[in-house]
Amino acid sequence: MMTLDYTFERRLEMQRAEAIEDGERIGKEIGKEIGKEIGKEEKLSEQIRKKIQKGKPLDQIADELEEVPETIRPLYEKIKQEMLQ
Repeated sequence: MMTLDYTFERRLEMQRAEAIEDGERIGKEIGKEIGKEIGKEEKLSEQIRKKIQKGKPLDQIADELEEVPETIRPLYEKIKQEMLQ
């Protein structure tokens, strides 16, 4: 009986460890994807900021960045507002 309990407990421990490893791996993958998205947005924001400083309008900025004006409008407006403060 003692051997069965040990084997069962050991198996549970191994399953928990595997689940933790899987969770950490998945968390890292998700974290990388989130990091990439944040990086893209920061890069886009910096490009928009530089173009605003040069006095370019939204349509021209969108064209130069090969984006749709409606896509970058929220960032454009946010950056314009920050620059006024």
